[in-house]
Amino acid sequence: MCEYFIEMEDRLKNHPFADSIKKFIFSFEDEELKKYLSFLYLHMPYADIANVDKEIILDYARAGVNLRNTRCKELDEDIFLNYVLFHRIGSEKIVANRTYFYELVKDLLGDSEKENVIKLNYFCGKNVTYRTTDIRTLDPITVYNSSFGRCGEESIFGVSVFRAAGIPARQIYVPLWAHCDDNHAWVEVYVDNDWHYLGACEPEEILDKGWFDDASARAMIVKNILYGNIKKEAKDYLGFNAGLYEINQTKRYADTKYIKIYLYDGDKILSNIDFNICLMNFAMFSPIIKAKTDMEGAYETDIGIGNVFLSLYREKNYIIPLDLKDNDVFYVDIRDFEPEYNKYKEFFINVPQASNRNRKKAPVKKDSGYKIKDLPNEEVRAQAMAEGMSSLWEILSEKDKRDISIDVLRDCRKAENIHCVNDDIYLNHIQNPRVYFEHLEVCRDLFKSKFSDVNEILDFVKDIRLTREKPVTGSTGVYYTKISNALSIKIFVVNVLRSMGIASKLVNADVYLYDGEGFRIFTELSKILDSLKYIDSCCIREETETKGMAKLCIKGDLSGFGESFSISKFDIFENNLISLDKSSIKENMELPEGEYVLATQNRLPNGNICAKYNILNLKADSKLEVELEYMHADIKDMLSNYILPKDLQENLGILENSEDISLTIWLKEEEEPSQHIANDLILKDELLKDIKLNLLFTNEFERKDSAINELLEKSKNNDIYTNLGEILQEAFGRSTFVNHETLPIVALCKGVKVVYAFSGYQVGSGNIIEKIISILRSGNE
Repeated sequence: MCEYFIEMEDRLKNHPFADSIKKFIFSFEDEELKKYLSFLYLHMPYADIANVDKEIILDYARAGVNLRNTRCKELDEDIFLNYVLFHRIGSEKIVANRTYFYELVKDLLGDSEKENVIKLNYFCGKNVTYRTTDIRTLDPITVYNSSFGRCGEESIFGVSVFRAAGIPARQIYVPLWAHCDDNHAWVEVYVDNDWHYLGACEPEEILDKGWFDDASARAMIVKNILYGNIKKEAKDYLGFNAGLYEINQTKRYADTKYIKIYLYDGDKILSNIDFNICLMNFAMFSPIIKAKTDMEGAYETDIGIGNVFLSLYREKNYIIPLDLKDNDVFYVDIRDFEPEYNKYKEFFINVPQASNRNRKKAPVKKDSGYKIKDLPNEEVRAQAMAEGMSSLWEILSEKDKRDISIDVLRDCRKAENIHCVNDDIYLNHIQNPRVYFEHLEVCRDLFKSKFSDVNEILDFVKDIRLTREKPVTGSTGVYYTKISNALSIKIFVVNVLRSMGIASKLVNADVYLYDGEGFRIFTELSKILDSLKYIDSCCIREETETKGMAKLCIKGDLSGFGESFSISKFDIFENNLISLDKSSIKENMELPEGEYVLATQNRLPNGNICAKYNILNLKADSKLEVELEYMHADIKDMLSNYILPKDLQENLGILENSEDISLTIWLKEEEEPSQHIANDLILKDELLKDIKLNLLFTNEFERKDSAINELLEKSKNNDIYTNLGEILQEAFGRSTFVNHETLPIVALCKGVKVVYAFSGYQVGSGNIIEKIISILRSGNE
């Protein structure tokens, strides 16, 4: 038998599904098919072993055999296995899509792989476009049928199409931008013995071009994930995070430096210690690298040039600032950074500034011909209405309505209500199939027949073996395999409680259950989770004492949670700070005792941040009052003072001595970056009430872009200018020192002066524009 089967057999030797998987593989005579099945089961996450039907995995293996003997004959073995054969790309639900997509695109394929990539991306752009949605990742076929998805879903759809056609592809992503509050994902393909990038579902006439060119040049980290064989890419190995390899691609996109960090605790070398390299994003210290020191207490990597923070937990939270601009070796004694509780510290955070290193000219791209399809799942909606489940249907998210099955709804509708809670709690916390962002499945009837009281749940959880792998294991998978990560266990417990008619929910990474008087933290579960054994480790953590509750009172404007301030706590299972849920943020909160990090940010138009943070030490049965504090900067030094081209001044009718504030945007219909800025501004009702909005077009405006049309509907004061031509477009871009070839071009003006400008899409630009307008109107610029 092949080496992959032998390794797989060793990995799964104590897995309850091991015998059935081996029997399944041996049921085939084709040795190549056996090899690919063995490779997939060797490297797939435990969640996929538990959740994914064998026939689905077979679709990938059979497609691999076909492609290896046709289009991929000459391809390097590791690249084929990792980036053509492998089924999982990110956190998507796994469905059989290789044969499905191959049948859709096979007639597009010719002899030139570069031309094939361009044609396939036009196919992707014709069928899927960008739309903001929640963080759950739909499977690629549902994305295709829906006609839209967020960037992570677009890129997984694109990678799936390329792999189905035998073109090695991978998802590339920036977990967090340094210069704005968001992230992004795109696609790389392997053609002509090298990797090339492209925007997913954003076709261009050449490779290595995307609207994110300027943004990626400012990235602190760019990476891809790998579930398979690391051998070929070991030199760029970033770390082993949640059961998968992370590969560093930053130096291919941005200016970097090679840094080395040594960690100490006084005279003690901190060897084999997990820690995080973080950026401040959405006002929170969030990891961009999950790092681990070696035996010498060192960690080294390539990284962008700016400010980062080290975050680690050793009985207390340590937050350690590093300025990468002037140094590349750092000797860090954590005793120098002992937390000072309930006291603010402030930092000015420098981020990488604008660079044109990735800009390139390209032929004008063709219209992709995008047409939105009817939303899928109409039959399920109609059936739910016919069966009297309208209330249950209405609480579903827009995304859940696209892929939920009628069987899942039926599984939840007949739940008991043992504590006689009110209708709202019954609907949202007993009947509701959604616990977190897991992929929904039928499970409630099964659990109702297996569990009858809370103690039976606790006894069951005691036998579960933990894994550090990231994908969520479905609740039935947790039940049948007793192998999962901590989050999956918590989701499983909520599903079991709801099946028993007990209201429950997952809030701030804690399970809450209704005990007849109200919701309380399920502390008995938390204590058991803290003592579970990892499947890949013989060590067992010591049981922690049951935590008491503390009160936290926050004074200030709480509406900025998740944008200008955050509250987070360290999660031992995630090994990093996790944000509290927005729904739990109020002036007076009751929280489990322990350390929390309160952070505030004031992000400047150039991306730099004035930041403060405060490590709060909440003690049981006590109350802590804290006020939101922000570090302020003189923003006028960050603004520009450019002048609009004369021809454009005349077109817009702006007088030379005007002081009126206006927002001028040069757009292109049905192009993703233009849709991005339109969608961003649509959310800014107050801004659109009285700002003068000028929308400019190189050619005709055909009113065929729903996002731009909605922006015009919401705007109270706007003018449209068409057929302005490429010469004036170039003059506009050059006068504001932005890339004139990348639309949209956005300029916030006071009279003829441009005080803030960018081209392409800058995530969070709506917030920045709103902030600058406020400053301009105050007269403090």
